[in-house]
Amino acid sequence: MGLVSPEHAELIISHSNQAWGKRQTPHTSRSGVFALTLLAAVAIFVLPAAVAAAPAGDSGASLLKPWDSFFSVAFQPSGKCYVVGTEGSLLTSTDGGRHWERRAIAERGDLSWSDLYSIRFAGDGQTGWIGGEGGLILKTTDGGVTWTPQSSGTTENVFRIAVVDPQTAYASGSNGLLLGTADGGAHWQPQTFKGGLIFFDVAFADAHNGWAVGEFETIIHTADGGKTWAPQIGGKRADFKLPALFAVRFSDAQHGWVAGQGGTMLRTDNGGTTWQSFTAPSAAPMYSVTYVDGASGSAPTELWGSGDGGALIRVALAAGGAPPTEQSPTVFSLADIAFNGKNGVAVGLGGTIVRTGDGGAHWKVVTGK
Repeated sequence: MGLVSPEHAELIISHSNQAWGKRQTPHTSRSGVFALTLLAAVAIFVLPAAVAAAPAGDSGASLLKPWDSFFSVAFQPSGKCYVVGTEGSLLTSTDGGRHWERRAIAERGDLSWSDLYSIRFAGDGQTGWIGGEGGLILKTTDGGVTWTPQSSGTTENVFRIAVVDPQTAYASGSNGLLLGTADGGAHWQPQTFKGGLIFFDVAFADAHNGWAVGEFETIIHTADGGKTWAPQIGGKRADFKLPALFAVRFSDAQHGWVAGQGGTMLRTDNGGTTWQSFTAPSAAPMYSVTYVDGASGSAPTELWGSGDGGALIRVALAAGGAPPTEQSPTVFSLADIAFNGKNGVAVGLGGTIVRTGDGGAHWKVVTGK
């Protein structure tokens, strides 16, 4: 796994204990959720050919399990929302996050014990992928009704997946993991970048231009669909004082943002040739960033981030817009955030789901505290 900061080490220990049944209280680690996915142990899975996601519970008190933590959230274009997390947990909502139904990736067996770290869908709303521990990759072509295991060729943890179109997707993870597919996941090809750094997130603006971020303030870029990667910042083990970068998003091949430890936020308007520091409204580690679109066909109008201690930040992207703001609707760290129109959902530790129905003006805790 390589060298990590003391804060990272605390998170690794916390999640390793959790993965082996040594359950933590929600306050065991004061740092954030997504870094909890730095799992020390490697699992080897024996996967069935396809698994239907069957209903298991409702939005009442039986919805959550004592060990639940959620690591990723995604909206389909239809507005249906998916959440994934520990031990194969998969929740769905059809009303913007107000009510949730728990579904099972597998009723029993290896899949039901696998932590799921990332869920993302293509623009068609039917094709999507889930990434998880031990190289787990699952694909759906029916909007999430069934999920089919795919061979990733690795036992490293898949922390994030970026989907370009129904045939093209990329993944990043532990020990320098970078993968890509151009045939819908029939084959996942390793994409080389030396150094073995942990890559926490990956984003593509198109089928050619992509970025991955990770340890030691690292940002790497590909201009050829992942065949080759080159560092724009960092790219090697260095001073522990350099912040890990946990999140990256690009609205097009020129404009992008990254975020990470200590409230670090950087932006670029030239494809990453240069990066400018942005003064965030919070010093909390930020684990996810996402855009909120304007009118159909227009550029994004806002950037939202989620992070440690329930921090949610909003950044207006238009020149002369309102100053950045921070809200904390929960004390639990939030690993991921997604929007569909005015509806937004953020998820994290302790089985926490928070939602907004008014574009982020107000957030309400739906599950957790």
